[in-house]
Amino acid sequence: LDMNIIKYKGKITLLSPLSHNSDEVLGTTTTYRRMAMWYGGKTVDVPIYTGNAFRGILRRVGSKQLFDKIGIKQDLSPKLYHTFFTGGLLEAGSDNKGIDVGQLRTIRQNLPFLSVFATSLSHKIMQSLLRVDIAYPICKETAAYTGIESDISFWELISTTFYTRRDDFEGDKGKKDDKKDEQAHQMKYEGEFLVPGTVFDHSITLKGANELEQSCFG
Repeated sequence: LDMNIIKYKGKITLLSPLSHNSDEVLGTTTTYRRMAMWYGGKTVDVPIYTGNAFRGILRRVGSKQLFDKIGIKQDLSPKLYHTFFTGGLLEAGSDNKGIDVGQLRTIRQNLPFLSVFATSLSHKIMQSLLRVDIAYPICKETAAYTGIESDISFWELISTTFYTRRDDFEGDKGKKDDKKDEQAHQMKYEGEFLVPGTVFDHSITLKGANELEQSCFG
């Protein structure tokens, strides 16, 4: 194993329901995000927690800590905010103007946070030192991938909750169609979630980080 590769491996236990919406919406039902995996001689859609979502949380927490420590509390410009909190914005144009290799090296040396998490500057994308893996629920469908045996199926870990949205307003009490108007402004919808107690197998890898960058991530 390369000594310049550090892997943090552990488990995540849900203390509250986790909703992680997919891009698919079935009417008024929002489904949980899933990934196709091979199990029992066929593919099954297993609920997962994406590394990108977890990475986004780490980035926002780290960015806030950075600005708090250096005493910047005023509102940030949109460009500076996106550079740190969302991973930057690619600007239009394909010329060679803007950030060059030397400037990227200087940024890495002076802002280890950006070196770890990377960002988009001008029309260039920095290479990240951090890889946040997909978190797989520990269940029998993922045992071949996590190496952790389980008798629990992911179907026992996923549930659905129902909500009713109602616009709060008072119509003209004198109208005969008050009930009709009120009913028209109610909507029932539902969403899938993973139940508290669900345990994920997860890992984070730092590759090529120097001592300062490792310390920054820690």
